[in-house]
Amino acid sequence: MTTLTRSRVDVLLLNDAQQVLATHRPGPTGRCDQLHCHGQLWPCIPAATARRAAALARGRQPAAPATRWAITRPGHQTPPTAQMPARLADVLDTLYWFPSATVTAIARRCRTSTAALRHTLAELRHHGLVQAVTT
Repeated sequence: MTTLTRSRVDVLLLNDAQQVLATHRPGPTGRCDQLHCHGQLWPCIPAATARRAAALARGRQPAAPATRWAITRPGHQTPPTAQMPARLADVLDTLYWFPSATVTAIARRCRTSTAALRHTLAELRHHGLVQAVTT
């Protein structure tokens, strides 16, 4: 039976993380080009996990996980003709097409500042239409 040293385990983990990152690349639209990611905004969940694994393999503390936003079931059931301010409708529409997105990605898509978007997300969250998901 062979005992693996810490450096050997780190090399294996780093190699696996690099392989995942090599296959999960952002496409021209800023979404992951892997079919099984179903067009998630990049970094997709496998890429974000691989980044954390690579940081651990190098002996570094990984960055805090990114908070992504997603529509809740009541948000999906909101009819497109519902009366609401345009800024709220724009964010819901963006999250409908990009099921899990960061604040920066949503702000870029809605052409607004991240500060203004945080207020909008807080309002949508208060009404139970969106939720924060930590990856």
